[in-house]
Amino acid sequence: MFPRLNRNILGRLLPNLMSQTIRSLAINEKVQGSDYVLRIAVDPFTESDCKVKVEQGGVRVVAKRGEKTGISDWSHEMDIVVPLPPGVKKDTVQTKFEQGAIIVTGITK
Repeated sequence: MFPRLNRNILGRLLPNLMSQTIRSLAINEKVQGSDYVLRIAVDPFTESDCKVKVEQGGVRVVAKRGEKTGISDWSHEMDIVVPLPPGVKKDTVQTKFEQGAIIVTGITK
């Protein structure tokens, strides 16, 4: 039979596990004059791993990467939505992949 974990042990284990498994996501946003630029770091994903959509006032990034060898399968997945500022015109938003990041540009009203 497995031993029961008491709350003190669980309380010490969970924060350590969370800090080891959650990766930080670097998002930089700036508005200069009427130009809007958003940079989302998506490392370790490549351009072919990522799908980017502009939808309902935000930019959605869905990425999936993995390998199935039968011996050691692994995968990384990401699905995030970054809201656009209220003044950005949706029809002017463009996206591109550059040096491990997705660059979103647009024009504000």
